[in-house]
Amino acid sequence: MFRILMCPVAVQGENAVGQMLDALERVYRLGTADLIIIGRGGGSIEDLWAFNSEELARKIYESPIPVISAVGHETDFTICDFVADLRAPTPSAAAEIAVPDMLEVRSRLEGATASLKRGLRHAYEVNQTRLSAILSKPFWRNPLMLIEESTQQADSLNERLSRAMFEKLRTATDSFEEKVIRLQDLSPLKTMIRGYSVALKDNKTVRSASQLNNGDRLRLRISDGAANCVVEGVERYVDEKERV
Repeated sequence: MFRILMCPVAVQGENAVGQMLDALERVYRLGTADLIIIGRGGGSIEDLWAFNSEELARKIYESPIPVISAVGHETDFTICDFVADLRAPTPSAAAEIAVPDMLEVRSRLEGATASLKRGLRHAYEVNQTRLSAILSKPFWRNPLMLIEESTQQADSLNERLSRAMFEKLRTATDSFEEKVIRLQDLSPLKTMIRGYSVALKDNKTVRSASQLNNGDRLRLRISDGAANCVVEGVERYVDEKERV
């Protein structure tokens, strides 16, 4: 199910930290491992001291792949345990964590197979019942009955569709005519027909005498045409009496 890449190193003594750092770096560069287990068997606190190295802890923390720390016995703790992705109480426990139990996998597959068979059997029985119910319908004895029912349904649907389309068209026409009348009432041209005009300066409507100066060129829009004009004088009204 899996391949094991062994990287033997010293796990105690002066050379232990350096060898473990080199081994981790080789595994990182190789880039083919899915999981790293770093560990050793039990021993005294002095024997396990290499796994408390700050440099080794930083190297494990920077690992691009998951790391299981399995140092010593269940009661032993080192700094490596706290920077790894997971701590195993013993090296053998790390192996059990890393690899699935084949008996358990086989049991789950057998359970899934049995569940699938039950599901297929149930689906078959349900569909068989439905098929039997369909075949017992009267139109299988008289197929023309199905055609007649379908024709009646089609005629009914066609009639309902025609009524709905006619009603929709009538409503839309009424709404359109109402909007046209409202637009005509609001149209500036209707106002201009009564004798009003619109003055444009630089294609913008003149709304105030303060916008005009002597010599300005205006375009005067009237109901049936337009006239080009030049402003010869501007009168600004202060109150309503001057407007009259």
